[in-house]
Amino acid sequence: MTPSTSGGAPQPRWGRPYPWLALGILWMVSFINQADRSVLMTVMPAIRDEFHLSNLQLALINSSFLWAYALSAILAGWLGDRLPRSAVILFGLVAWSLATAGAPLSSSFMMLVGLRGVTGLFEALYYPSGTALIGDWHKGRHKSFALSIHQTAVFAGPAIGAFAAGWLADKLGWRTPFWVFCGTGLLLAAVVALFLRDPAKPMGLEKKVPTAQPGAMKAILTNPAAMAVSLAFFFATGASQSVMVWAPTYVHDALHLNLQNSALYSVAPIYVSGFLVTPLSGYLGDKLMATSRLGRMTLLTLGVAIASVFLCLLALATTGPWVAGCLALCYVGKGLFDGCIYAAMQDVTDQRAHASAVGLMTAIGFLGAGIFPIVVSAIASLYGLRIGLAALSTLFLCAAIVLITARRAFAQAIR
Repeated sequence: MTPSTSGGAPQPRWGRPYPWLALGILWMVSFINQADRSVLMTVMPAIRDEFHLSNLQLALINSSFLWAYALSAILAGWLGDRLPRSAVILFGLVAWSLATAGAPLSSSFMMLVGLRGVTGLFEALYYPSGTALIGDWHKGRHKSFALSIHQTAVFAGPAIGAFAAGWLADKLGWRTPFWVFCGTGLLLAAVVALFLRDPAKPMGLEKKVPTAQPGAMKAILTNPAAMAVSLAFFFATGASQSVMVWAPTYVHDALHLNLQNSALYSVAPIYVSGFLVTPLSGYLGDKLMATSRLGRMTLLTLGVAIASVFLCLLALATTGPWVAGCLALCYVGKGLFDGCIYAAMQDVTDQRAHASAVGLMTAIGFLGAGIFPIVVSAIASLYGLRIGLAALSTLFLCAAIVLITARRAFAQAIR
């Protein structure tokens, strides 16, 4: 690859392998982005005891992160379409790492709430620019596969992060994981600064091609296909987040298992299925797009339909292995959905607005992630947690209905 410029920065000389190197760097950033979130949930019992917090207060600490993330995601997308995406990613990584280190310095409940909110604001900077940058480097037949490889970090990060945080907290106290993850993020920031770049624009076109589509957000909001993808993401993310929140408690209480076995039959099937199936979904999505413009949309629909069926069957599960089987197959479907969802959004939106589109979709999805766990708790208070979890299958079904009814819009919008 010959040197060229993009905003004054030299283009990397790695040639054809560089898009995959960029993907590897972004996978590590996504891994840290996800792993940082697991620290608080892992050490919550210690924080509860030290600050004498109620369950509601613990929930508010988590919610402050979630709502701040949703609020910031739209701004993050706007920035990602107007500034070098690698620069937005670098700033976000440094900022959320420092904010993560601030949590152990809290002296009150309100400080914990505020610092987790700040962490959410900065963590939201990553995904819109990260997925858009992958799309920039991996156009054409490998786009969906590259994005699905990146998506595996969503499953690996929380699983490994929670294990590492628990080990560090047991050995050195609950504050230590926050500082260690901060240091890890700052070291990774050095790698990002040295090696991550945006693709160069063609020579002579730097001033002729705008970095962002004028009126990008209005164009997305008036794009029926983009809004249908966002609505499907709202339902699927709301269902998925609710399952992750409540499944361990359900297994522990309903099947009278200890915490270790509860995790074995609930958390492990979710993460293993998602990690294994997501890249397969990306590969299949690229193959299907070679034969049909609606190939990725078909795979998305199949995924949420599968998830709906097996989550509904959870209501009949009476043993640990049965619960694990239902959750594993449910997340086979969710993995099929996750492997194609970001590529699908890029399919139906202008390249110059990809970060804005993902930012809006992420904000909508996180609204669902915050709403539906509360809905499950309300249902559980009346009918039990088993029914509350099984009722989430209707959300996956709603996602499938949205995707099916919007197929004509997809066919017209796919680029």
